[in-house]
Amino acid sequence: MLDLFSWQLILTIFGVVTLIVGLVFRRFGRCGEFPGDTPRPAVVKSVISMHSFWIMVVLFALAIGGSIGLYTMLPLFLVNERGMDLDWANTLLGLSRISGLFMPFVAGWFMGRIGERIFIFVVMLVAGITTIMLGAMSGPWLIAFLFLQPAVFGCFFTVGFGALARIVQPNLRSIAVSFATPTAFVIGGGVLPTVIGYMGQRYSFGFGIVLIGVVTIFVSGLVLFVKLVEKMEAGC
Repeated sequence: MLDLFSWQLILTIFGVVTLIVGLVFRRFGRCGEFPGDTPRPAVVKSVISMHSFWIMVVLFALAIGGSIGLYTMLPLFLVNERGMDLDWANTLLGLSRISGLFMPFVAGWFMGRIGERIFIFVVMLVAGITTIMLGAMSGPWLIAFLFLQPAVFGCFFTVGFGALARIVQPNLRSIAVSFATPTAFVIGGGVLPTVIGYMGQRYSFGFGIVLIGVVTIFVSGLVLFVKLVEKMEAGC
């Protein structure tokens, strides 16, 4: 689109489409008919004192870091350390994110058959491995993992939000999501890219990417300790 329009117009188009989507959802969207609890101190404390809440924050942080956070640093990695042309690197990065259009449906299909916890464990484990390979490979293998890694991480968010919604009763879901998501984004979208950038200055960007992958593998098993609500309270 940059060949046809200015970047300001492209952002304007994106904003208008987002506004239209919001209005359409407001008119036709089907969701819960009951209000969530207000974020009173006692209610917030009951949510953030749960170990399952913090496990989900850690998992979301690494999923965000491995997808959005890593995405912000990949151009530097591909150009400075793998010698790619900037235009070619940006084209590959854009194309590699197309999988995000259909991977949530794949995730939903598998989740219905093996459950949230096992599926998240497998996704995070495989995502960690593909992240390590992304940081270590070059040539055709690098391009292959450039497409495979975001596709695997793309499976997390559909199931992750499903699990996050089930660690509390329905009336507390809004509080759990509203506190978990920004906390995870600060870590995954802010701290982890900074770590990769620091590693790029001190050692290499590839080493920083591999490190994120190793951490992802180590924490993948935490999801097995998440307690999901099996019986919803009456009226929710």
